[in-house]
Amino acid sequence: MIVTLPQPPTPPTLDHLGARAQAGDREAFGEVVRLLQEPLYFAILRLVEHSADARDLTQRAFLQAWTQRERLENPAALRGWIFAIGLNLARNHVRDRGARRFDPVEDLHLPAREDGADADLEALEDKERLRRYLEALPPRQREVIALRIDAELSFREIGQTLGCSEGAARVNFHHGLLRLRELMAGE
Repeated sequence: MIVTLPQPPTPPTLDHLGARAQAGDREAFGEVVRLLQEPLYFAILRLVEHSADARDLTQRAFLQAWTQRERLENPAALRGWIFAIGLNLARNHVRDRGARRFDPVEDLHLPAREDGADADLEALEDKERLRRYLEALPPRQREVIALRIDAELSFREIGQTLGCSEGAARVNFHHGLLRLRELMAGE
């Protein structure tokens, strides 16, 4: 006699959660937030460069997605739609911030004054150098790199999020990486 054990229920897919959230299911939307919050935060952080601003904009993106959920035409595109909202908020924030630039205290990672101070200082300098390199990229390349690396979106999802083709997303990613390599090699 063969005994089969009951299989644990498979977790709902993002598409399924999107359809339920669009219908007003708060629990499903909460699960969407849990799944996408971290990658969206890091994608926004690449653009605004301040953790407090990125946290605020991430929260605003989800709030806007919830209040405008009836505008989502295809629940299967939920991830790209939420990322588009978040990146639009981030772009507007950067534009409105203009030349005013304040570094929150929590973003200043000062090296410790112990044995590892040299390593800490070197890591801080590397991080600052990479930030400068990313700022030197055209905005579209910077966005594509952030979405691909931080948010781990596919090129198809990046294209949907940014309103371009999958091929254009691939090309921008490729050229962005080439430019980053040139900048690093030139130093």
